[in-house]
Amino acid sequence: MIPANVWSYMAVRAFNLTENGLQMFFNEVNNLAGMYEIPDVVPVQKIVVTAFDTLINSVTVGATLQMVATVLPDDATNTDVIWSVDDPTKATIDSITGVLTGVKSHAFAPVLVIATNSDGFSGTATIFVNDDVTTVPEIDVDKAYLYYSSAVDMLMITNSIHVERVEIFNITGRLMMNVAAYNQESLQISTNTLPKGIYIVRMRQTSIKSQGFKFIK
Repeated sequence: MIPANVWSYMAVRAFNLTENGLQMFFNEVNNLAGMYEIPDVVPVQKIVVTAFDTLINSVTVGATLQMVATVLPDDATNTDVIWSVDDPTKATIDSITGVLTGVKSHAFAPVLVIATNSDGFSGTATIFVNDDVTTVPEIDVDKAYLYYSSAVDMLMITNSIHVERVEIFNITGRLMMNVAAYNQESLQISTNTLPKGIYIVRMRQTSIKSQGFKFIK
């Protein structure tokens, strides 16, 4: 776009030109328009949100996680984003830097991280907030005790004489393991085939209501 002061100067010249000089004037205007040509604007089509390490989808309470927004296409003109979360009681995020901080663990309710562009596009990512533990404490369920050992990657159940079955679910509710445990005083369940994540263990017991427990691998 030709600046206003340049237009003013050219208008004065045009007013004083004779008819024979108008062609030269218009040629000069065309040359100026080329000098002030507006570059093409490449609109945003999509925003992809991930953690800086794309294999990570969780943050520990009190810890931080760097979020990244990839604006597509790669040559989009406006690549700036503003960061936000859907629930700051779970995690907070710096609106400019995208640094996410875990606030409170919600096993079944992850926080939604949002990157919004002024063009009206937004991208989201789901991040789980974990307690600052790697194992669950021993839990008394009618003399049955359950804990997870990260050192040997096993679930340990002792005094499990009343436990009939142990079911392990991932965070989406999918049954990952189903182990029978009739009349066993203790039980060790290897979890080395499970990927890292949050899991729910349900112990079914004779004449006792089943209960569930969380562990983080």
